[in-house]
Amino acid sequence: MLLTALAAAFAEMEKLRGTDPTAWQWGKLHHNFSEHTLAAVVDDYTRSKTNVGPIPKHGSEYTPNQSLYRANDFRQQNGPSFRIVVGVGNWDNSCD
Repeated sequence: MLLTALAAAFAEMEKLRGTDPTAWQWGKLHHNFSEHTLAAVVDDYTRSKTNVGPIPKHGSEYTPNQSLYRANDFRQQNGPSFRIVVGVGNWDNSCD
């Protein structure tokens, strides 16, 4: 069962990213693309200047760098906009 699952996953990756496994990178598959609210009503040039991305993303919904994605295209759906590591024993030293 495990070998069958591994073979299926490998075949899927070949479809998505090509036959060279050394070129497979999670950030090239999992990405963020932020569409401007008015993107649908402006010309292509303006849309290219207002939309942001695609930007490689890391993590998944089950990792410390949480970032949920759509299964059909791996586009980020949600994730924290701000992360910080804080030393609660010394608040004033937390931003260094």
